[in-house]
Amino acid sequence: MKFKVLELNAFGKFQDYRLELPDGIVVLEGDNESGKTTLFHFVLLMFYGNAGAERSNDIQKSLRKKYMPWKSAAVMSGAVEMEYDGMDYRIEKVFRQSWLTDEVTIYNRTTGERFTPKKQQEVGEYFFQFGAETFLKTILLGEHDHLSRTDGKSELVWHLSNLAVSGEEELSAHLAQERLEAWRQRLVSKRGDRGQLSECRARERRLESQLEQLCDRLDEYEGVVGRQEPAPLHGEAHAGVFHVVITALAVVCAAAGVWAGAAVAWPGYLFAAVAAGCYVGYCRLRAGQKKLLAARNAAQTQEYQRQMTFLKQQFEQLQSQKESLAKELKECTVQRGQLEETYEALSLAKQAVAEASKEFEQDYTPKLMALTAEYLSNLTRGKYTDLIVTPELSVYIREHDTESYHEWKYLSYATVCQAYLSLRLSILDLLDESGEDFPLVCDDVFSSYDEERLEDAQAFLYDYAARRSKQVLFFTCHPHMFCQSQVTRVRITDANTWKM
Repeated sequence: MKFKVLELNAFGKFQDYRLELPDGIVVLEGDNESGKTTLFHFVLLMFYGNAGAERSNDIQKSLRKKYMPWKSAAVMSGAVEMEYDGMDYRIEKVFRQSWLTDEVTIYNRTTGERFTPKKQQEVGEYFFQFGAETFLKTILLGEHDHLSRTDGKSELVWHLSNLAVSGEEELSAHLAQERLEAWRQRLVSKRGDRGQLSECRARERRLESQLEQLCDRLDEYEGVVGRQEPAPLHGEAHAGVFHVVITALAVVCAAAGVWAGAAVAWPGYLFAAVAAGCYVGYCRLRAGQKKLLAARNAAQTQEYQRQMTFLKQQFEQLQSQKESLAKELKECTVQRGQLEETYEALSLAKQAVAEASKEFEQDYTPKLMALTAEYLSNLTRGKYTDLIVTPELSVYIREHDTESYHEWKYLSYATVCQAYLSLRLSILDLLDESGEDFPLVCDDVFSSYDEERLEDAQAFLYDYAARRSKQVLFFTCHPHMFCQSQVTRVRITDANTWKM
């Protein structure tokens, strides 16, 4: 990969600025505030707009806000032309409020194709298959970058582990673990209260509770539905007493009539009439009572039948609900079992990928340590020949005449910078094994070196670039950097165009 042209249509202090870049080492020299760091960050934002920290209110952190056009109301925009994977490309970008709304157009000048990256895909992710973090720790090397920025389980570590085993960055163990974890969280969230499996378990418990309550109700209904019809109403006890009273009264009246008739005729007739009236009244009352009892018994039977019909209907409905709930519960239980099997399989797969990734790290670490130790030895004239690089890319260094290792934090700042440069170049070498020779863009990385270190570093970097035919863009404010005749020097000024 090689950068050919940088076009800053409206970016910070630059407007309609075009810079054509040759192969090899290119020293981009300029005074302070001439725009060197602006060009450095322009390369970053052209490939990774999200690296601009657009939401930050701190202008020093928000590159997107910092490099809004100064001299005009023009829209922030630019273009990069490069050679990548044997093809010539032109990338045009119009910067909007957010990287998600940036307008990006990519032209393949070799085939004539025109296309745009997918939604929410950075230009760098489209071409290089890695994110801004890896870009910043490989291709771009800033003035204040040092080993403290390599701590932690970074994205770069995953890319190196992939390259160590397969030679392909696209085969990402990190991405595989992220996707497996995303699928696991679809089944069970981190808090455990959401996800398909969590919801299925909750639904199963709810159905079990509903079914238990329904069975209790059915038991109650069975006891009610099975009861016998109430006995019919009877008035025989009261009728017998009343019959005795009336009969006795009639006998008394009849006897009184006979006794009275013996003396005088009409009183006897009167008592006989009273007796007859009592008997006739009794017979009628008896007949009415029988009719009333029959009506009450009929109404009681009808109400019983109505209640039984209603209860049987309710019972049948509850039975149907029970069968439906039982079927639903069975299906839910089967689904829960399947989801649990899937969840367990995803967990095992994630664990397997993690273990494999750990083995991969153990594979690339020796390569990385060997290269870093070689480069650091060259930079320090053999003072530091042995070191350890941890899987988290932290460095422990041992002097050639000592037995103990010291973490980089105990070294001088200049030595730390040398170790970091050695590590960065080693990482770049490992990435180059993917088949693409990436360039190196440096922003005054030798500013803390003394004369001896500076001389060694320049000679080493020149030889490194020459042996690999690597393009190196070196931004600096020091005119004495890289005085070799094969180095191309460019003076950054306010002129709109510089061309080879």
